[in-house]
Amino acid sequence: MSQQQTKYSDKIGFPPGSLIYVGKKRTEKVSISKFDFSKGFFTETELSDISEFSKQEGDDSISWLNFNGIHDVSMIESVGRQFDLDVMVLEDIVNTNHRPKAEEHENYLFITLKTLSLSEGDKEVVINQISLVLGRHWLLTFQEGGTDAFGKLKERIRNAQGHLPQKKEDFLFYRLIDTIVDNYFLTMDAIGETIEVLEDKLIAEPDENLHDDIYQLKKKIALIKKAIVPLRDAISTIIRSEYNYISEATRNYFSDVYEHLVHVIEDINTQRETMNDLLNMYLSGLSNKMNQVMKVLTIFASIFIPLTFIAGVYGMNFKYMPELEEKHGYYMTWGVMVATAVALLFYFRRKKWL
Repeated sequence: MSQQQTKYSDKIGFPPGSLIYVGKKRTEKVSISKFDFSKGFFTETELSDISEFSKQEGDDSISWLNFNGIHDVSMIESVGRQFDLDVMVLEDIVNTNHRPKAEEHENYLFITLKTLSLSEGDKEVVINQISLVLGRHWLLTFQEGGTDAFGKLKERIRNAQGHLPQKKEDFLFYRLIDTIVDNYFLTMDAIGETIEVLEDKLIAEPDENLHDDIYQLKKKIALIKKAIVPLRDAISTIIRSEYNYISEATRNYFSDVYEHLVHVIEDINTQRETMNDLLNMYLSGLSNKMNQVMKVLTIFASIFIPLTFIAGVYGMNFKYMPELEEKHGYYMTWGVMVATAVALLFYFRRKKWL
């Protein structure tokens, strides 16, 4: 898979509604999974093209189509025609840099949000976009690609665990969003553990490399905040607005999602403050270390200043100096210099400068 990016700047000059994929360039084929289920009924199929989609008969049956990959613009256009989706919604789906938001249309409810995970070794924050379109008896999910964010939830549906098969499509819509938000806690917990390790290292054995680690972690937290904070407003909109596709009972569940988001955002702000404290602690440690070095150098300079003065006096080339004819003058001068150095060391020690 190529790591090259299709940037937002590539859209400049195109009219609104132009479908241009923005994100990592991908070449793999988009996979389409179709789940049809209701109470006592479940089928799962893989579609090679959206044209193979057909709604199961029965008012209680729910069809969930999951698209893993959004880089195939022609496929997204076909989905739009199949479900009569607004071209502006399709444009948001293929733009992975879009901020989370929720909006209602005549025949469906649309929301786009971000998933969070850490790469192997917790070195990088992986942020992927997921878009959900909720209609009457159907639900579409568009994942950017890579790891399936709904793997565990799909297993629960396959095993008929919980209440999903007995609920309507709006409850599935809620569960998908709730699953994404719950995974935020896993990412924040991992970052919290990394912060604790950094703090221990900073206290026990400060290292110059910690500076880069602290800034990298601050960058991760900033990216996470940018991905999560707008979602709080989107969920708040769902709770406050009387969307036709969200029942009152399911709307109450979204209040719980909102509380989880508030909790996560509080954790983010706390971790940002902690990182600022660690950075200040690191800079203070460097300053203290420099002060200690300067203190030692200053003490040595203070000792050698009088010794240099004495050596300078007796290094003058005058013919007549009282001590020049002294038989033991050399040793006496050394004695004075050593006594001066010892006296200064004793004085510095008494003042607790050493």
